[in-house]
Amino acid sequence: MEWVIARTCPPIQANQVFGNKAKADIWLNQPKTAFGGSTPLELAHAEAGSA
Repeated sequence: MEWVIARTCPPIQANQVFGNKAKADIWLNQPKTAFGGSTPLELAHAEAGSA
């Protein structure tokens, strides 16, 4: 169940924040310096404490 939540919630939340799927997809899939070069989706799929 946790895997399903991790895979569905970040895109849904990003769509709400950015207002459309295209902008959300760009943000979710681009590496971020603040995340050590990982993408938001990579971190969302990582086990807690492993990233």
